Amino acid sequence: MKPVKITLPALKQGGLQIKFNLGLHSFNRQYFEQIKIFRINSWVMVFVLMIICLIFYQFNKQQEEVTRVYQIVEYEGNKYLDQYGNAHEIEFPFETFKKIENIKQTGQPTNPGRLFLERKKSIFQKYVRKTGLTISGLNNQTTLEMNKELSDAFIQDILLLFGEDEEGFEFFSNTEDLFKIETALMEQKKYGIPASITLAQAAIATSFGESIPGNNYFKLEGANKNGFTDYKTVFLSTSEIEREKDKIISKKVKPLNGMDLYECKVKVYLESYQTPWQSFRAHSTYLSENRQFKTLFDETKDYRRWVEKLGPKKFGGLGYHASPEYPKMLKEVIQKYHLYLLDH
Repeated sequence: MKPVKITLPALKQGGLQIKFNLGLHSFNRQYFEQIKIFRINSWVMVFVLMIICLIFYQFNKQQEEVTRVYQIVEYEGNKYLDQYGNAHEIEFPFETFKKIENIKQTGQPTNPGRLFLERKKSIFQKYVRKTGLTISGLNNQTTLEMNKELSDAFIQDILLLFGEDEEGFEFFSNTEDLFKIETALMEQKKYGIPASITLAQAAIATSFGESIPGNNYFKLEGANKNGFTDYKTVFLSTSEIEREKDKIISKKVKPLNGMDLYECKVKVYLESYQTPWQSFRAHSTYLSENRQFKTLFDETKDYRRWVEKLGPKKFGGLGYHASPEYPKMLKEVIQKYHLYLLDH
């Protein structure tokens, strides 16, 4: 085998250069015109070279991972551009993001929706060109295909980058029982309920998937007393307590907004569904077919307006939920996970 010689960088000593040459059988140092040769076993030299290559590879790999995790700021086609404009055509390490808590691109312009909204616009344009129809005119199958892309984009561009905790990321992105984001987007088109509202209500009602009795993602009540039971907190006046006394488990005085009320724990019976999807559809029909919530559909799709009106009637809402804290809870979930970016 012909010897391979590698000249290593030259150093200086006393103003004079020192050169190093590395071969398969020897290592020598040349100082001025003097050469000192060191004999080395060829297998040892091969092993040393392999270790050097492995260290170099690992170092470069780690540097690439850091760039991919922390510095990706723009997406074009199948390329990810970092803050220096370098393109990365490698598969993006989404699993890495799941293991990192509170990923924030600090030090860069904070606009979590910019990247997703650009991709959302691009997806819309793609289907408009493909079909020659408006977004609202797409048939169900095509709308489903589009919403799958929107869901994937939201998980990649928003939840992976800006999801505040593992609990929320897991609930919204998990598709084991139901494609929640896609379902909320489909219900949004059919019934006009903002997807952010549907997803936030499901998250709150199930404690982010901790409790889903009878596939009931919204704790919708039913009449079957032999089914699942639950308890809810309501705020009742003295006269209301008299009417509801058979359902009340406990009560305590709780003055709110200048009213003398009682905070009561009430037993309720929950509806049961064969599939999670049926629960989402029941939620849509409950809101859209109930005259109690008609004004929501007449006014706007702005999630903030919906949030305000989904609280108890005593506090200016339409009576969807009995707690005066419910609108605040909804708003926090929607803003924390940037669910409003799904509304259109």
